[in-house]
Amino acid sequence: MKKYYRLSELEKAFGISFDDAHYLNSETDVSFCIFCPTSDVTLGDYRKGKFVGFGCALYSGLISLDKSQQTELFENKKVSL
Repeated sequence: MKKYYRLSELEKAFGISFDDAHYLNSETDVSFCIFCPTSDVTLGDYRKGKFVGFGCALYSGLISLDKSQQTELFENKKVSL
């Protein structure tokens, strides 16, 4: 068993279609995350409505999404993190 599965792999591995995954996301407590390949990341915070960066890093791994981000990802196929 893998540590994570792409949406496109769920049907073959478990018989879960994209529509099934969307239903699980919207109607149950099942949560999803996204895999981030190695990427440059700017660390920072918002101050007075503007983003202020204070560091740079490389990150690779899973990113948790809150319920509204998960819904946006299913409905629009993109999300702003």
